[in-house]
Amino acid sequence: MPPVGMLGLPQVFDVALWLVWPSLMPDYVVLVPASSPFAAVEFVMRLCRVRVVAHAAAASCDGSLVYSAFQVKVIVERGSMFV
Repeated sequence: MPPVGMLGLPQVFDVALWLVWPSLMPDYVVLVPASSPFAAVEFVMRLCRVRVVAHAAAASCDGSLVYSAFQVKVIVERGSMFV
């Protein structure tokens, strides 16, 4: 079951990750259901096995929310399935 947004509807985010910034094209682009834009960014980073990105962006597919961050890092837990 996909995560539910503020209006009770599933939210799908278009997530883009750049390993080097500035760059014309992102290194990873994924559509992912998530409860928040940062949760979507974190999920894609773990899915792509990336610990640090120079720039991350997530936009809801309906265009109502856009999130952008620089120098995003994911903390690795021992025994974690992802990164």
